[in-house]
Amino acid sequence: MFTRDNNIEGMISRSPVKDVKPEIIIRILKDAGIKSKVVNIDKPRTWIMQSQRIWMDDGRCFILKTGVNSEWTDGSTILNQVKAGELICSIGIPQPKTIFHLYMGS
Repeated sequence: MFTRDNNIEGMISRSPVKDVKPEIIIRILKDAGIKSKVVNIDKPRTWIMQSQRIWMDDGRCFILKTGVNSEWTDGSTILNQVKAGELICSIGIPQPKTIFHLYMGS
């Protein structure tokens, strides 16, 4: 039904992953008042926006969102995603909490 169009796919380039050091992530958590210990920080995933899941020893999971492509993301785009996640959670569908967002444009 759907076919792959390599020309179109070639025009959509994924932004490279931005390195957010674990020390910075731990500092963000502390600044947010989160005292639990970090168990794991997932490898960042990126397409239009980068996100990383951060797992805590008390079972909670947080997301760090990073804008990496100036043509596709800015602070308001990330905030819209944060608000969408809060709305989804408010109707009973569990969502990881976005603890911080930053923009590291290309």
